Amino acid sequence: MRDQSVVTTFLPSSFFTTGKRPESRPESLEEKVLVLLQKGPLSKSEIAQSLGHKRISGGLKKALSSLLNQEKIAFTIPEKPNSRFQKYQLKTLT
Repeated sequence: MRDQSVVTTFLPSSFFTTGKRPESRPESLEEKVLVLLQKGPLSKSEIAQSLGHKRISGGLKKALSSLLNQEKIAFTIPEKPNSRFQKYQLKTLT
């Protein structure tokens, strides 16, 4: 008969991380969009490219829709919301 041993090793959670530490408060997609629009009007695809995305993601569509509903941003052509020339801009305070 053979003796069998069991060894249990406890490792700190930092052993499994990739070296990147999560931000204490990561910037939301909506906040990133607002920062981009401070430079001027941008189309949906221009916003996606500026964020480093290859395509317009569902998350970006939701963020833009939310910002429009909150009236933080506006269309450059409000009478034609589906225009291919449509861009988004920061809402002006009046």
